[in-house]
Amino acid sequence: MAADAPPDPCEAKNPYGSPPGSGISRLPSCRPTPPVKNRTRQSIREQAGRPGRARSWRLARVALGILLLTPLLVGASGWAGLALWFDGPSARLLAGLLAGGLVSTVVGVLLLVRPLRRGLGLVGVLWLLVLGWWLHIPARNDRNWQPDVARCGW
Repeated sequence: MAADAPPDPCEAKNPYGSPPGSGISRLPSCRPTPPVKNRTRQSIREQAGRPGRARSWRLARVALGILLLTPLLVGASGWAGLALWFDGPSARLLAGLLAGGLVSTVVGVLLLVRPLRRGLGLVGVLWLLVLGWWLHIPARNDRNWQPDVARCGW
C-alpha cells in the first residue's frame, strides 16, 4: 500500500484479535454490497436470456385467458340477470331493477376491482348467490300450462 493512499477502512485493526490483512475477520464486511434488483419469479425463457420471447408467451397466455373468460363471464352474468328477471319478484319494475343492478354490478366490479382475480372472485360469489336462490325456488304444478305439457308424466 502506498504511503499517500488513504487507509482502507476494511484494513483497520480488528478488535477480535485477527491481524489486519489476514482475511480472517469476524467483523461484517465494510465494503458495500451491489444492489439487488427487485426480482419476481422468472420463467425459464427469461433465465435463458431471451426476455422478448418470454414476454410474448405471457402476452399469449393473457390473450387466451381473456378469450376464454369473456364468453363465460358474459354467459354467467346474462343467465343470472335473466333468472332474476323471469323468476324474481312478480313486480316487473323490481325484477328489472334487480337484473339490471346485478349486470351493472358485475361490469363495475370487473372494471374497478384490482387485482383482477379478486374481481373475478366477487363476480363468482354473486353468481353463486343467484344460483343458490334459483335452485331453491319450489316447483309448482298449479300454473296455467300449455295443453301439450299439461299432464304429469306419472
